[in-house]
Amino acid sequence: MPVCAVYEGGDMRSFIKSDPCASNKRRGLVAVFVVAAIPVLLAFAALTIDVGTMYNVRADLQRAADAAALAGASTYTNDAMMQLRQDASDTDLLSAVIALGTDRLGAIAGLNPSFGSSTMLVAPGDITTGWIDVDSATAPIQPDASPDTFNAVQVVVRRTSEGANGPVKFFFASIFGSMDIESSASAVAVFNDRVSGFETESADGLLPSSVSGVSEVGLSVISAPAGAMRSVSSSPSQSTLGSP
Repeated sequence: MPVCAVYEGGDMRSFIKSDPCASNKRRGLVAVFVVAAIPVLLAFAALTIDVGTMYNVRADLQRAADAAALAGASTYTNDAMMQLRQDASDTDLLSAVIALGTDRLGAIAGLNPSFGSSTMLVAPGDITTGWIDVDSATAPIQPDASPDTFNAVQVVVRRTSEGANGPVKFFFASIFGSMDIESSASAVAVFNDRVSGFETESADGLLPSSVSGVSEVGLSVISAPAGAMRSVSSSPSQSTLGSP
């Protein structure tokens, strides 16, 4: 065992360097500090890496929901839906439109990966079709509306323990007992084909030779929960409605 020296005055730093007992005490103190700092360092790693992962996954889910909702609402532009707008009693047409929209949004959602999952699956219970007020960014979708008025599709994409996509796995937070977390995103896509105004064109200023309307045709996405308009891709177009 090392023999500890007795301080008898003089330069304290030289005494500490030469005293083997003081050197051992310093090494032991550093070890205590390192052991105490490890949980703190792991906590900061969990905060930065795992919380960042949560935000990235949320953005992935929102992107998948937006794209899937737009794909589903695109079926409101096909011939079957145009026929349904002329005859609302034909329920087979509505079923065909909804089935096609479900297939489209499922395919598009599957092209959007999320962290730890190469594809996103949408459960049938997370798809809602119906009518929504296009003038309101927060109005709820109404699935019981008349079939000829259907213009919206709502899609919810989830990462849950019970769902097919599974939860979001943690890296460092699992050390503290948190193994995973659940997350979801929702979007409503709306097909807008309203006529917003008319103008008359006349050669002599007396009788109109044609009547034109400015129609707003396009798809837009309302992402929940804030209800802000996102991914808007609509453009007005001139259309001639009639002529003598």
